[in-house]
Amino acid sequence: MKGIGTKMVVLCFVFSMALCIATIPTLADPSSVVSVSPASQTVGPGDSFSIDIIVDPDGEGISGGQLYFAFDASVMQVDSVTAGNLFGANYNEIGPTIDNVAGTVEHAIARQGATTPPTSTGTFATITLTVNGDAPGGTYALDITGMGLSDENFDPIAGIAINDGSVTIEEDVTPPTYSDIVVSPASPTTYAPGKTYTFNITVQDNVAVDTVLFEFDGVNYTALAYANFVFSYELTDLAAGTYNYRWYMNDTSDNWNSTPSQSYVINQSYRWDINEDCTVNYIDLTILSAHWGEVTTPPYLRWDINEDGAVNYIDLTILSAHWGETTC
Repeated sequence: MKGIGTKMVVLCFVFSMALCIATIPTLADPSSVVSVSPASQTVGPGDSFSIDIIVDPDGEGISGGQLYFAFDASVMQVDSVTAGNLFGANYNEIGPTIDNVAGTVEHAIARQGATTPPTSTGTFATITLTVNGDAPGGTYALDITGMGLSDENFDPIAGIAINDGSVTIEEDVTPPTYSDIVVSPASPTTYAPGKTYTFNITVQDNVAVDTVLFEFDGVNYTALAYANFVFSYELTDLAAGTYNYRWYMNDTSDNWNSTPSQSYVINQSYRWDINEDCTVNYIDLTILSAHWGEVTTPPYLRWDINEDGAVNYIDLTILSAHWGETTC
């Protein structure tokens, strides 16, 4: 029986001799299909990923085309757009034009020479994107907002079907990690005027470190970053005593971590142990005698025991008062 309009009507008789009518839809006309591949994928903040724009010509010859593509520029950026294999090795192109503010890409490509149909399914272009380090988790559209294709006769192909894609960004919940807590000079150390103390830590993150804070004796300081993920802070001219310090760190997703509290000990300088061999004895007396009568200036050398600018009987008196003591 002949089709009527867009459907075929079939008359049939059942055993009860009742009349029944069945409606059978006919197949739609075939059309070219343009798709994002893969249709979906999952990445993390800071990751790079690629998609292909695939064209299935469905028997047509494809001589050229122009792609209009859109993405969410608030969470990702396009790094590159490269022509695929759809038009073979010899082609001309205009663009790509990448707008990482508006979140758009335009790219026109055409085969050099004649097109012999049918064109095989192939890649129009490959788009590589990078997710921002602070991108929030969620699923984001990768849309083909328009696609023009011309056939072997350079006529526009009508009825192109488009399959868009998406990317899911996993929320970053991993805080920074730390290692190699190093202080120079190491604790315990001995007080000296104008002495510098350097505190270092290595901090890394799966995406990106944002801030590293150094808390010393209840005061927070922002650490300076050096090579190989090392962060550092320097303090100068600390008084003798026991200090507590710790490190705090976060990443661009505001995940925080911290070290346990650490102790740093600066012992009182026993200047009468002039050579710092832990014993006050004849060697210290010999050194004092060798510099007898000298004038000193800050930072005072150790044989000026009382740091008054003169090596004299007062220094000898102090040394004698501690004769025989151990200082370590």
